[in-house]
Amino acid sequence: MQVNIMKRHIENTLVQYLSTHTVEKLRVCDVSAITGVTRSSFYRLYDMGVEELCYDVVMSVLQLNNQDFKNWQAAMDFLVTQIEARRRLFLNIYRISLVIQDNIFLKRAFLNFVCTYFNRDSFFKPVQPAHLVFFADALRWQIREWLAHDLREPGAKVRARLEAFMLLQPS
Repeated sequence: MQVNIMKRHIENTLVQYLSTHTVEKLRVCDVSAITGVTRSSFYRLYDMGVEELCYDVVMSVLQLNNQDFKNWQAAMDFLVTQIEARRRLFLNIYRISLVIQDNIFLKRAFLNFVCTYFNRDSFFKPVQPAHLVFFADALRWQIREWLAHDLREPGAKVRARLEAFMLLQPS
């Protein structure tokens, strides 16, 4: 119970900080300074370090497990809207991800997003696991390109590109 409270404190404090400051990289000492949590406490909670924290931040902000999308378009609208609404936060997360193993935590987050959505939609249940990874990577690359260009492209254009994934549905 205490662990969950501490993790929520760290994640919420980091979300607030990343939403109001520009950050190029994030180290454990930075997280300690921002949240007031000691380095040893941080590693007890996040044994994979900043990578795990960033993954948890992305998942808590998007709250994917609490979403129930009617279709792929609704899922894409939600994702694009959340990124646009939290522009600075996601740009910071993207910049941080460039420093961490080819943005592995973003890869995990998008795979989780795709698997969660596809497993709920009966139309997509026949999709093979390898194809889910393909969808997740394609989605991640589209969003990554958008972030790499500082979200300058209008969300409507990004949504239109993401809707093209609908052509890849199983027949």
